[in-house]
Amino acid sequence: SEAVERNGISWRLKVYPSGSEIVRGAFISVFLELHTGQDEPSKYEYTIQMVPLIAPNGDGISRKFVSTFVIGECWGYNRFYRLESLERDGFLVNNRLQLEFSVRHASCYYLAKDQEWYIRKLVRESEQLGEQLQDESNVEDPRSKVFCGTGASPSDESISSENAPVPPPS
Repeated sequence: SEAVERNGISWRLKVYPSGSEIVRGAFISVFLELHTGQDEPSKYEYTIQMVPLIAPNGDGISRKFVSTFVIGECWGYNRFYRLESLERDGFLVNNRLQLEFSVRHASCYYLAKDQEWYIRKLVRESEQLGEQLQDESNVEDPRSKVFCGTGASPSDESISSENAPVPPPS
């Protein structure tokens, strides 16, 4: 799936419709991947749910677990659901299947750790943006030059207090 981002951390659902290597042809395999986030491992509680397309208010299949993730690592289920039962049980309709997932921190410790990382990341990005804006504002725009005097260029006539414009008397 496309990555879903929240507070600097993004997740992807990886689905193997015919099953992963060890269960190919027997089960649908579903995994959750930590796509981007901090470099240190963090523990998350995640739920992967398959929603029935026939009788969508009916009971879905839900799997919940807690795992320690690092970027690029996947956790999930090789044997999420039997392929032979998908259509019969109303999960597969017109070659379409609906999966949903939710993720939350396993404890306040990991929540605080990720929030601290995200705040530091935002501060770094803000500082970099400020530096870029400062650099751009220091670039001289030739269209903004103003010449004073008789119409000659500044190289032809120096500007001093003697020939500088004077405000009218009040």
